[in-house]
Amino acid sequence: MASNTSGNPLDNATLALFLNKKASTAISIIYIFVTIFNLTGNGLSMWLLLFRTTPKTPSIIFMINLTLTDLALGLVLPFQIMYQMHGYNWCLGPEMCRLLTIMFFANMYCSILTMTAISVDRYLGICRPMLFRDRRERKSFAVIACVTMWTVVLSVLYPLMTNDLTFYVSRTRDYYLL
Repeated sequence: MASNTSGNPLDNATLALFLNKKASTAISIIYIFVTIFNLTGNGLSMWLLLFRTTPKTPSIIFMINLTLTDLALGLVLPFQIMYQMHGYNWCLGPEMCRLLTIMFFANMYCSILTMTAISVDRYLGICRPMLFRDRRERKSFAVIACVTMWTVVLSVLYPLMTNDLTFYVSRTRDYYLL
């Protein structure tokens, strides 16, 4: 990344985005709607999957995991909204920055892995129904797969927890979340 003349670790386009109040407000409004729909829809989905769906097949367990990852994003988005509404000034400290960054990336990777697991489960159920019937009926296989997904993703993201992801931009005198 090319640094600008003020010695900041940002290029001019990124710095211009940080200083653009209209873009910050527009993105925040979009995030507010996303948060409302996320928490409402995924909360209802989680309630239905946990309390109204029986039996808990591997497909249902994978959908519960997907809903859990999406709910985690909905719980983190208000902090992102606050960050943008304060003109991209991060005032919650480096620990909270690291935690929220981990949650954003964990959501993305766990969602992708869970959708992949749902696809493989459905593929095997359609193309190899007799061969994988016993495995598909065991809930422990899906639970182990979900726990493994989270373990792998969080272990890969662990280096982000050891670095300070905020930095001071002298031109604006604010701390930014990378």
